[in-house]
Amino acid sequence: MSDNRPKRPLFDSRMKTERDYWLKRLGGEPVPTGVHPDFERAGAGARRPGRLEVAVPDELRERLMRLTNGAPLLVYAAVLAGLQVCLSRHARSTTVIAGSPAPRAAEPNALAILSEVDERTPFRQLLLDVRATLDEAYANASYPFGRVVRDLGLTAAVDRCPLFDVALAHEALHAPLPELNNDITITLRPSGDALVCDVDYHAGLFHGSTVEAFVRHLLTLTSAALADVDRPVGELDMTNVAERQQLLVDWNDTRRDYPHDRAVHELFEEQTAATPDAPAVVCGSEVITYEQLNRRANRLAHRLRALGAGPEVCVGICLERSPELIVGMLAVLKAGGVYVPLDTEYPRERLAFMLEDTRARLLLTREEFVGLLPAGDARVVRVEEAGAGDELSDQNPPAGASADNLVYVMYTSGSTGEPKGVAVTHRGVVRLVKSANYVRLGPGEVVLQFATTAFDASTFEVWGALLNGACLAVAPPPPLGLEELGAFVRGAGVTTLWLTAGLFHQVAEGGLGDFRGVRQLLAGGDVLSAPHVRRALEAVPSLALINGYGPTECTTFACCHVMRAAGEVGSAVPIGRPITNTDVYVLDVGMRPAPVGVVGELYIGGPGLARGYVNRPELTAERFVPHQFSKEPGARLYRTGDAVRYLHDGTIEFIGRGDRQVKVRGFRVELGEVEAALLQCPGVRDTVVTARADQSGDKTLTAYLVADEGATLMPQEVRAHMEQRLPAYMLPTDYLFLPELPLNRNGKVDRARLPAPERNRRDPSERFVAPRTETERRVAEVWCEVLGLDAVGVNDNFFRLGGHSLLATKVMTRLREIFEVELSLGHIFETPTVAELAALVERSTATAGAVAGGGIERVPRGEEDLAQVLAELSRLSEVEVQSLLAQEGLGADGTSVNE
Repeated sequence: MSDNRPKRPLFDSRMKTERDYWLKRLGGEPVPTGVHPDFERAGAGARRPGRLEVAVPDELRERLMRLTNGAPLLVYAAVLAGLQVCLSRHARSTTVIAGSPAPRAAEPNALAILSEVDERTPFRQLLLDVRATLDEAYANASYPFGRVVRDLGLTAAVDRCPLFDVALAHEALHAPLPELNNDITITLRPSGDALVCDVDYHAGLFHGSTVEAFVRHLLTLTSAALADVDRPVGELDMTNVAERQQLLVDWNDTRRDYPHDRAVHELFEEQTAATPDAPAVVCGSEVITYEQLNRRANRLAHRLRALGAGPEVCVGICLERSPELIVGMLAVLKAGGVYVPLDTEYPRERLAFMLEDTRARLLLTREEFVGLLPAGDARVVRVEEAGAGDELSDQNPPAGASADNLVYVMYTSGSTGEPKGVAVTHRGVVRLVKSANYVRLGPGEVVLQFATTAFDASTFEVWGALLNGACLAVAPPPPLGLEELGAFVRGAGVTTLWLTAGLFHQVAEGGLGDFRGVRQLLAGGDVLSAPHVRRALEAVPSLALINGYGPTECTTFACCHVMRAAGEVGSAVPIGRPITNTDVYVLDVGMRPAPVGVVGELYIGGPGLARGYVNRPELTAERFVPHQFSKEPGARLYRTGDAVRYLHDGTIEFIGRGDRQVKVRGFRVELGEVEAALLQCPGVRDTVVTARADQSGDKTLTAYLVADEGATLMPQEVRAHMEQRLPAYMLPTDYLFLPELPLNRNGKVDRARLPAPERNRRDPSERFVAPRTETERRVAEVWCEVLGLDAVGVNDNFFRLGGHSLLATKVMTRLREIFEVELSLGHIFETPTVAELAALVERSTATAGAVAGGGIERVPRGEEDLAQVLAELSRLSEVEVQSLLAQEGLGADGTSVNE
């Protein structure tokens, strides 16, 4: 029997109307908005169902009844409006999308409900907008969700719904929601006179406590909204009184007595009086007692004061790691001055800016560095001569600077094209190292001094030791490789040390054989790898491993997380809790406390805050804002720009940067400063710089450039221009030349449309010459393998192709394995092209024997082999050893946070 009913077209006019609605409503770049997961989405695996039930408080249920008379659609709209506000807070976005099932009268389907949440909008208006959006969505509920996704050009991932993370349903109103792999689904269910929330969630992504807290925050906010529907949504609170007490007061109970009215040098002099014969500084066979160090610093201080040093007067210090450096720093402070660390590896133009910006009156250095430094107004004081002479007193100079005066100025990358000088006071340093609750400092401790003084880890090292009666073990001057460092740590009996995250990862990979006497290991400057932390704690059970976080503007550390057992380390390493006499707050865009689990910006307060930026009052006012939670007149908070969230135990988890600041090889880099330097290059009309992870996971910079009309940009000229203006860590690895920068519909650079760098970094103006011999071919293969390139010519320069110190180490290691010849790291600096290096190999093999056959194979390396490889790093400079190499350890992922 035939079916004479009319057939519905596969795509009739109604379906077209509905499709047009969804494309218009969701067009652009829709992004799922939800709760930040507790576990990495990539490692969550197959969905593991979790379920919990949360009762709607009676107060909210009664307010819903008064507003809606219990009508399911109205109840649902009110809670959905509250959900959109919550999602806006979690995603830190004004555009949010929640999921909704289709109404029961329709076929089962999923609807994406998009709302624009302006914090100034009264909740009443948002509720009306949400209700209107629901009416429109329900009128277009027949168009399949899968087609919406396809028509929008979105990728339907198997582990995540492409349009929304959180869905809300009402049992009496909606058909079942199709299985879409969204993270959380909340179903409102009447139960007698009560109303409950049945919550289904992905247990592979979330702790149940995180999801429960999210639902309770939704209910708290919705109740506050219904109590006063005319309040702007930005004023609605997700936390109750008890939570605010916990966030603002209990978790900031860090106040302890410390000598807040004393200057750094005064506390050193007090320590000298207490332990005059105790070792203060050791370096190799040289041992300097507290009394000897004090007298040497006094003589130099009297000379500096006679030359004009005094309170708020800046004195540049350009010295290598040595006892003389410690004497110089202490002498500047005793003279009442402010020390400004200068790194000789920086371009002369950058050093000149620092000296001019600080109006440095004196420049303390050695004869060997004078020729490297820019000519300027600062009077050069040679350390070899300055402290000599019987006429100089070795007694303490009269009191000069006070706790409120500046102690040093350190420069970090600046977004406007110039580095910014962070001006730190004596009180900030004293708060860091006295009455500390994150580390044990005192007589009997031996603290390693390894960090360059241009980074504020040296602040902890030097003054943490010398203001507490400990011994400062000054590592030999560069070059110094990891093998030599380990030998020094073991030989000097170091008990406490600071390592950058990258260097810590290297040490953990190597087995920590030389570090078994260390009791306290602080690491930071980047995200710590949890597997490496566990490995270290398993290798040295007596070790306390401390994750230290803090920007330069807050004097080295603001938060620390102490770990003593591998079993207590989760999938990520938190940055911990505020250290002594430090306030930290996680605030949303409205400067309200973000509840536990909600991502916000980290703000830091307390006496550790810097005075501000040198000669940058506008930037100081922008980053140092009034402390709204303090009763102390003039108290301030520093806006870090770091996205973080509180965990349920009160520790803080670092999520990422909220601006265009990145970490490259452990250095803080403002992409805007790199762009500003590029725009100064003749012929460059427009540019944008991005940070990308290379094949090993390390961050590299890519510069996109647009030439002026009629101009021709040559890669080698742009590189040369940049090398004269920026430190090596700020130089782009890749330069891509475009006719125009791609823009989005808002007229901003569309970074998603910027092309990825090609696997060929050769300068197109240079003629490509393919390898001609077997040795050249195999050397080129190693370069391609290590640099991630498709082809390398015999005249290509390793460092022009994006190579740097650690990659050079890998190349030389592979060549030793293949050719079975002795090659040092220095050879690649001396012979940086394939042709030159291959010729060196052939000369070496002619002496050592025949070249080994076979292709390039990865050879396993043991601990001793790795140590031998890393020992080659002894040829590197201060910056390369302490920064470039250290920050590129295996496992480092390049995210920042401490200077």
